[in-house]
Amino acid sequence: MIARVQYQGKTYYSYVFAHFEVFYRNHYVVYDPIDNKFDMVPIFGDNGYGHRQVGLIDERESGFIPQCDLTLQKGIAEHLVGYPWIIKDPDYLRNIELGKEVPEEFVKKAIEMNSTINPDKWNEVVTEDDVENMLNHTGGFHDQYWVEIKGVSDEIDPWKSAKVQIRFTSQGPFDVLVEFEDGLYLNIGFYSSNRIFTSTVVIGKEHIYWVNDAEDGLKESEVKDYKYIQAKKLRWKFILKEENDW
Repeated sequence: MIARVQYQGKTYYSYVFAHFEVFYRNHYVVYDPIDNKFDMVPIFGDNGYGHRQVGLIDERESGFIPQCDLTLQKGIAEHLVGYPWIIKDPDYLRNIELGKEVPEEFVKKAIEMNSTINPDKWNEVVTEDDVENMLNHTGGFHDQYWVEIKGVSDEIDPWKSAKVQIRFTSQGPFDVLVEFEDGLYLNIGFYSSNRIFTSTVVIGKEHIYWVNDAEDGLKESEVKDYKYIQAKKLRWKFILKEENDW
């Protein structure tokens, strides 16, 4: 898991090393590169009624394991999961909560992992695994809204462009920018409504299709029964919103 953290006047990106609930509030263990320390950050400030402090840009929990509930000063940490090296000893998380030192090897590991984060990275969609990754991270675009469509090579008329970008928005700190290139055919009908209830992506023999109002498992031969965008290349990335937009 990777998060954008906005906490105590600081903004930074970090891997999530563990997360849990206390009184139904999600908390994330991250590494603060500004003060050079691990921290426990609740998802919302002001006892759950303030602004969002953690926005996930990668929700995959690869390498996480579950752990028993843990007693902290803030309460009982329930549904605790994380990397084994940081949750195997309860005192590690207790020390993080109290601002005490943790093993230096943990600090080095966190710094090394965080150095690989590139929030502006494009994600190419070529394989079925890429499709699954895209739909998992965007929630299948469920209840999102398209807020902008533009042609990269012809901004006046995207229908004549060789490359088109569409920006989708929803609640949370990030929008999603999707780019389609080569062999374009736009049969989308966005003029009638800019709300997306759900969508899927189909990899065909020569083209890839983003299909609106369709469920996973759609065949290429069934695509033309829906509104869709056809292209030979598809990629996507997150776009950070301004703080007051989320």
